[in-house]
Amino acid sequence: MRFANSEAGKLSTQNKLVLGMAVLFAVLSVFLPVIDYLAKDVFSSRAAEPVIEVTAHDLALAYHTNDEAAQERFGGRRLRVSGVLDGVAREYSEPFLKLGGINEFMPLQARLAPQDHALASKLTRGATVSLRCDAVTEMAEIPVLSNCSILEDSGMGARPSF
Repeated sequence: MRFANSEAGKLSTQNKLVLGMAVLFAVLSVFLPVIDYLAKDVFSSRAAEPVIEVTAHDLALAYHTNDEAAQERFGGRRLRVSGVLDGVAREYSEPFLKLGGINEFMPLQARLAPQDHALASKLTRGATVSLRCDAVTEMAEIPVLSNCSILEDSGMGARPSF
C-alpha cells in the first residue's frame, strides 16, 4: 500500500523524542545497577580501611629517614595528621597548608579538598590543626598530603557549615 502523502510514513519530531527517551531509559536501566554495584564495592572497601593517626613531625621524619619505607607504610592509606600550622600558601590558585616538619625549611604540605578551600583563610599560624587526608606522596623527601579535610578540632573554633 502506498501512502498518498509521503509524510505519512515518517515519524514526527515528538514521536522521535519519545522513542529516543524510551531507548535511553532501557539502556540506563541495564547499566546503572552495574555501575552502582561497582561504585559501592570500591567505596565500601576504602571506608573499611583503618585511618592511620600520625603527627606531621613524625610523618616528615619518616619520609626524611627513608622515603621508600615511609611510602610503603603510609602511601595509599587514609591518614589523620595533626601538627602546628606554619602557614597557608597558594599554588595554581589553590590553597595548601604548611605544617611543621623536621625543620623550618622542609614543611609538610597538605593539599586541601575543594570543599575546604575557603576554610584555609580562617586558620592562623601557630595553631594546631588536624586533617583527614586520602593519600600521601613525597617530593624531595617532603610529604605531600592530598584531598585533606580540616577537622573540627583544628585551631579555628567551631567549623563553619557551608
